[in-house]
Amino acid sequence: MARPNVDTRYAQAVLAFRARFLTEELRRHRGNRAHTARTLGMSRAQLYVAIRKMKIDVPTPGHVPVSA
Repeated sequence: MARPNVDTRYAQAVLAFRARFLTEELRRHRGNRAHTARTLGMSRAQLYVAIRKMKIDVPTPGHVPVSA
């Protein structure tokens, strides 16, 4: 059985971390993408690209989802 490539596993772990981090930041800023981007020191365009690339479900601005 072939062992998964360590570089690939690392890249997947980094991507998973970034997705969780961005999701939490977007939640913290109640879905406000401009404020999230500004806080993280990135442009809105960079944030939008990251959201699309990682298929992040962005909360509606001003809406805080209720936990089940």
